[in-house]
Amino acid sequence: MNARLLAEVTTLLRQQQELMTKLVNRPPAEKRVEGISMPKYSGSLGESLELFLDQARLFFEAKDIDYMHPSNSRRVLAMMVSNLQGQAAEWYVTQQSSIDTIDELADALRREFIPADLQERLRDALYKLKQREGRDLADYVTRYRQLIMRVKDMSETDKNALFTRGLVTQTRAEVVYRRCTTVRDAISVAMEYERA
Repeated sequence: MNARLLAEVTTLLRQQQELMTKLVNRPPAEKRVEGISMPKYSGSLGESLELFLDQARLFFEAKDIDYMHPSNSRRVLAMMVSNLQGQAAEWYVTQQSSIDTIDELADALRREFIPADLQERLRDALYKLKQREGRDLADYVTRYRQLIMRVKDMSETDKNALFTRGLVTQTRAEVVYRRCTTVRDAISVAMEYERA
């Protein structure tokens, strides 16, 4: 009788230990976060893949999902690809058998949707960008920022020169006269001048 009771207690303890191990090793539950949603990406040329990937990373962090943990790999990949749209979603349908992780997805998206000459295209667009007479300076600043955020390896001096170059004549003269050395300063001076 005692041997049987001891065996049952031992079995119960082992089962309890296994259950505790499963609970300890279980990934944390996903948090509900108001006001945050998974970003979308369609693969259009004017869209930033790096911004999509960074916002997706922040989304997973806010939801307390360890997106790099192997046990979450399939779920995270499914969440990311379900937010691909248009040509990016169509492309994924043809590639899904060769993509198993988010790193593979990111690399494949870069190869497919980021042209080799993207940096040259962005620099050309910045060079051609102009604030038209009678147009709102805020629109010009917004268009400039959308482009410059995607440019890599450009000095602050060059960024400032390109911003200043696109301003209307009178505003540009004021920014040059005030010897702005950063884009932030140039934007502030231009805004101040146009408000006056």
